[in-house]
Amino acid sequence: MLLPDDVEALTVQKKWIDAGVDYALRSWAVTFNRLGKKNIYSRLSKIVVGVVAEHATRAALEKYKIDFDSKGATEWYAVDRYDMGVNGQSIDIKAIFLDRDNNSQMKKLNKAGVLADLQTGILRFTALVPEDQFNSAAAKKRAGREKIYVFPIVDANSEVSSSTGRLCHLMWDYRWLKKGDGKNSAHLGRLEVSSKTGGKVRLIGTSEKNKLVVEDVQAGTSARQSKNEFWQLFSIELLGHKPIDLTVKSPHCRVTEKIHARLGFVIEPNADKPVQNDWSPVGIANGSVYVAGFATDNYLRLNGKPYPRYSKDVLQYSDTLINNWGISVEKLTPWADLGNL
Repeated sequence: MLLPDDVEALTVQKKWIDAGVDYALRSWAVTFNRLGKKNIYSRLSKIVVGVVAEHATRAALEKYKIDFDSKGATEWYAVDRYDMGVNGQSIDIKAIFLDRDNNSQMKKLNKAGVLADLQTGILRFTALVPEDQFNSAAAKKRAGREKIYVFPIVDANSEVSSSTGRLCHLMWDYRWLKKGDGKNSAHLGRLEVSSKTGGKVRLIGTSEKNKLVVEDVQAGTSARQSKNEFWQLFSIELLGHKPIDLTVKSPHCRVTEKIHARLGFVIEPNADKPVQNDWSPVGIANGSVYVAGFATDNYLRLNGKPYPRYSKDVLQYSDTLINNWGISVEKLTPWADLGNL
């Protein structure tokens, strides 16, 4: 059983957020969209939170002088194997996100008295594992190792401004992504980049399947060609804080992306494509991470229970949007005991 003093509180570091944004911009298009969200930028926040939780877990391991390895760290394009290993066992990190900009979530937590003393209140949360992962054929052993679940709680703002976040644009057309109807579209080749106002941008994609390519281009009024040949283009990052107009063209594939000098992504509920897709600031802000405890696979199976979709008895969320297996956070094993397994 956990006590408040068993909870390790860490301040989110900028380098953790930057690592999360870097990973999100290269992996979002190949990451499983479990919740089926059409807002592709909201998926970035989820990825960033996961990476921040991983870095906080590493920091807690180092603080308690627990040796770990990262041999199974997930490649940006791969399905998770395991995040890291301790004493021959794999650690699977399942972050819980307290989004300070989610009004319904904050209202529920405030009414329950959790926000007044978060380090104590989080013991009433439920540690969740998606049921499709928990009951998969490889669930008990991952990459040949026994599994341990850890549940860092990330408390932060998901909404960031153009001055505090990193301005990014995500590609929607499948011809850029080589997905769906665009799966067999032509190689993109060298890209042409231009801007009426000028600015430096970072192109993030691949030169061939699973071979990452990242290139910075100074855009001007005349089109400038990328040095690299691209197969996919996932994301464009603006290396600055003021939105610019930008045109990116693949003459070889005959596809053009035009981005206006403004912020915003808008898509109607039943629409197939967005009404607006320009620049969006990405990141999290004012963050803390509470590394609360862990559960072995066997312990979780014996002491946990199913939490069906739309379950109302999970304190930290208004609804659970998928089927989960879970256990009360207070029933987790104290973090400091991880090195004794």
